[in-house]
Amino acid sequence: MIQFIQDPNNDSYEVRNELMLVAPSVTTAAWEEVFERIPAMNPWHIAQALIANSPLQKVVLLMLPEYDFHPYYVALVEDAQNEGTSMHDIYLSEISHFESSHSRALSDLTRNALRSADTTAVINARTWHEEHPVSSSTEALVAICYALGDTERVRQIVDAELIASPYRDYWEVHDLYLTLLENNEGPMDLGYSDQMSLLPLALSHDHGSGEAQAWLTFLGGSFDDHVVLPTHNQQRRLSLRSATQSRRRFSSMSIPIRAMVLWWL
Repeated sequence: MIQFIQDPNNDSYEVRNELMLVAPSVTTAAWEEVFERIPAMNPWHIAQALIANSPLQKVVLLMLPEYDFHPYYVALVEDAQNEGTSMHDIYLSEISHFESSHSRALSDLTRNALRSADTTAVINARTWHEEHPVSSSTEALVAICYALGDTERVRQIVDAELIASPYRDYWEVHDLYLTLLENNEGPMDLGYSDQMSLLPLALSHDHGSGEAQAWLTFLGGSFDDHVVLPTHNQQRRLSLRSATQSRRRFSSMSIPIRAMVLWWL
């Protein structure tokens, strides 16, 4: 075990796994090597290994302040001595941390690709979302496919979401826009009846209201700004009318998806 810890070819994650596999039999000498290791281990990995081997010997607990272990992790380890943290908690935390890192990395990749206007980068972002999807991948793929001019793929996504998504109103806005594109028309060609169908959604605070408002504003409509203020017992909606009503201008490429695309940019 000590040789495994000392070997610089084994990274922090691998050492953590080994310490957890042999729990609870890690020796005091092995813990000393963990704290003195070069390159140093990730403190979260050390905390996980310590918790997995709990309850710890008193001499090991005394190492935490001796080696200036971060107070947050010290508290987690000490809590585990009283069965405050379980292995299940550790695994859930690990999964949550991975998913968060994965989602953040994909968001950064998508944002940078769309900003760059580099077709290869945008295609690469699409591949990552298709092969390693996260909760926001569907919306991201729509923005990516619009950027690539791949309206056929957008149609596949929209049709599937109209059936399966709980946010049908959001996808109905995209369906209207996409239908215009498929008929070689633009956002200015939206008919009166379709405008009226968008109005209730634009006045709501549901999914898709931002896209609906953006489109109708582009066509000449105007809307009050709304701010939701939380209180102790409820949330009150406060309507704030702008001192001057100014019309927003949107490019045809981003109506009605501008609100979504701006999030990525």
